[in-house]
Amino acid sequence: MRVLAIAVIPGDGIGPDVVRAARRVLACAGEKHRLRFEFKEFDWGAEHFFAHGKMMPPNALELLQPFDAILLGMGRISSCAAVPNRLPADRRSARRLPSPHNRGLELLFLTVSK
Repeated sequence: MRVLAIAVIPGDGIGPDVVRAARRVLACAGEKHRLRFEFKEFDWGAEHFFAHGKMMPPNALELLQPFDAILLGMGRISSCAAVPNRLPADRRSARRLPSPHNRGLELLFLTVSK
């Protein structure tokens, strides 16, 4: 069975709920395709921002480098002027990027929110 290390950044608002559901979907897909996922959660959301003045620590990229993928939930600070996130899920963009580890995996960025 192949094991994939996944960094999880749940985000804020609806993000943690969406990430919980995504983890359940990954678990089901993993059973079907003989994959096991090892998750490590990073609490880099609004609370971290308000406590440290940054959304993530300066060495965040170094901390994320060893992972096969990043599961990123919605991050938004409602008290900040943010770009409206009002497009329906089927109108949002998705894009694939080659894996930074060159392990034959791809990164898929898909933005979905309520």
